[in-house]
Amino acid sequence: MPDQLDLSHLKGCGLQPGEEELPAASPEESGPEEVAIDEGVVVQLVSMGFDMEGCRKAVYHTHNQGVEPAMNWVLEHMGDPGMCLVDLLIVISRLLVS
Repeated sequence: MPDQLDLSHLKGCGLQPGEEELPAASPEESGPEEVAIDEGVVVQLVSMGFDMEGCRKAVYHTHNQGVEPAMNWVLEHMGDPGMCLVDLLIVISRLLVS
């Protein structure tokens, strides 16, 4: 077994003939889409006995389509780990945008 591993043959050499450079990603393409959570739907779901953060996640993931789709989402995901916790990706994306 050699003491050093030579990977120089794997190193890139830049743009090759016949290749095209990819366009730069626009801000809309690079981040998650912003969904304004309808608090009215959240309140209705909470009044049915569901957890507040779970309801917020349901409204977020159903893109504010209303109480019924959000309730269905909650019922389908009740057993998911972290259902009662704020989705970490949502929090991180909001911090990065701020």
